[in-house]
Amino acid sequence: MDANALQQLLSTRVLLKGDLSGANLAGQDLSDCRLEDCDLSAADLTGASLQGAHWLRCNSRGARLDGLSAKGAEFNGVDFTGASATKADFAMSFFQACDFSSADFSGASLVRADCTECRFAATNLQNADLTRCSVRATDLKTVLFANNRMEMTYLANSDLSGQRFPGCD
Repeated sequence: MDANALQQLLSTRVLLKGDLSGANLAGQDLSDCRLEDCDLSAADLTGASLQGAHWLRCNSRGARLDGLSAKGAEFNGVDFTGASATKADFAMSFFQACDFSSADFSGASLVRADCTECRFAATNLQNADLTRCSVRATDLKTVLFANNRMEMTYLANSDLSGQRFPGCD
């Protein structure tokens, strides 16, 4: 982690090509921040606020995103592989070409979120609220679904082979 990068993000809310790997950002207000080509692998953003944030091509592999609020945020080309985002709030967020492989989004809110061309290999979405969530052109064969709220969820051009959706409504 680069301490200068952290200071720049906190003071300007913009960070380009910064190294925040392993950074402790728990509880920080990072609303409306813009990050491009940044490394946030293994960073702790537990309980942070990312409302209205814009992340482009960031590495968030293994990051702790539990309980964060990212309402209305935009994530494009972000790698969430192995990240933990339990009970996080991503309502009305936009995800384009993101990788959620082996990530834990159990209990997360994706109400009215839009996920397009994302990768969800072995992603845990159990107990997640997917009400009015739009998922397009995505392979969902190995996603762990159970006890989800899925009222008016839109799953277009997505592969749901073998899915049973136990306990979902």
